[in-house]
Amino acid sequence: MSKNLITNPLRLSQPAGAALAYMGIRGAVPLWHGVQGCTAFAKILMLGHFREPVPYQTTAMGHGEIVMGGEANIFEAIKNIKDEAELVALLTTGVSETSGCDIQGILIEARDLHPTTNMVGVSTPDFQGSLETGYAKAVKALIKQFVKPAAEVEKQVAVLIGPYFTPAEVGKIKDTIKNLGWKPFMLPDLSESLIGRLLPEEHSPGAIGGLTVEELSQLGASELVVSIGSSMHKVAGNFAKDIGAEYQSFDHLALPDEIDAFFKLFLKGAQLPEKYLQQRQHLLDMMLDVESLFYSKKAAIAGDPELIHRMRAPLEGIGIETFCISGIPCSDSAMGDLHDLEELFEAEDYHLLLGNSWAAKMIKDKETVAIPMGMPVFGQVGGHRKQRCLYWGAANLFEELANGVLNLDEAVKPYHSKLKETLLKNSLLGETA
Repeated sequence: MSKNLITNPLRLSQPAGAALAYMGIRGAVPLWHGVQGCTAFAKILMLGHFREPVPYQTTAMGHGEIVMGGEANIFEAIKNIKDEAELVALLTTGVSETSGCDIQGILIEARDLHPTTNMVGVSTPDFQGSLETGYAKAVKALIKQFVKPAAEVEKQVAVLIGPYFTPAEVGKIKDTIKNLGWKPFMLPDLSESLIGRLLPEEHSPGAIGGLTVEELSQLGASELVVSIGSSMHKVAGNFAKDIGAEYQSFDHLALPDEIDAFFKLFLKGAQLPEKYLQQRQHLLDMMLDVESLFYSKKAAIAGDPELIHRMRAPLEGIGIETFCISGIPCSDSAMGDLHDLEELFEAEDYHLLLGNSWAAKMIKDKETVAIPMGMPVFGQVGGHRKQRCLYWGAANLFEELANGVLNLDEAVKPYHSKLKETLLKNSLLGETA
């Protein structure tokens, strides 16, 4: 799969990841410094995936601004949205980065002009990285801008959670931590802003839910820092070190050992509540029920490293052989694009494909069942409501994989008539059939 160009990208852009992370802050307005198309394409992508409005704004650079840098457009945009936004969340694109934009220098001047407006900014050229790297940069920028170490710690936990955990999963993890007696701060918290709610007001200028800026500033008093998803490990580890907090990381929360460790972290020696004990027993029963279906089965996982790390462990843990392909460098995975994925399926048969809707389209004529996950997922409703982690959610995942295998086994394969081929051949030769 080694080549010198990308013909059909498997990854999404850094700016899209930063904008997604900003949506986890209540009242945030992601402000894209670039041409209108950069924002419009990302907005369409997010609308198609979440089926919820996203309050993206743009500095609308034109030819002149591209040459000169477009700083005036940023100041004009901030002036227009500052009164309604609880956080002006600036991010760059490939166009503005190529023109030499100094985002941090611009922010210093913007804060002097509007000292009461909360602002944050991050450099996210879309010719580098992917959605998960842009997301991680935005989370790091939020912490750097608003969080300081506290004199006293409280029984609260800062949970830094990656982009490939759905809003429903963010909410479930938050509720579970509350039930175990801790006060959780999810960063970012997409459980309200992108889960879908019918609100009394018709329009909101910023993200409709999430962590408030005030709550964000309180993260420094956390006794414990937890990262969920591989893209958050480095950011969370450094943050925990800076504030002197205990730190623990998790990749998937989809196998009993890792889920048990998650609960032990918060229980501190106490017994697992009966509710979760029953859910654990249900997960073990589900794994025993479906284990035989995965004998000699193979799956391909296509996506960002976090999605690969998240899904590879439970699949291999239940006995499925995996091959992984990523759009950016990832340990133990091939690097490639959607064209490489198509060639992979031409060369070898796989029973399952885990990836976004674009990946699924590449293998639509293959005898393979695609299980849509990651971003974007266009071909079905409710992908952002899926729960595939913790005891109950992990059982959902194995059920989903098992049903995929059963659908594969029951699929009617296309029948090719040998008689028809013979008749056609004879006809072409001028013979009477």
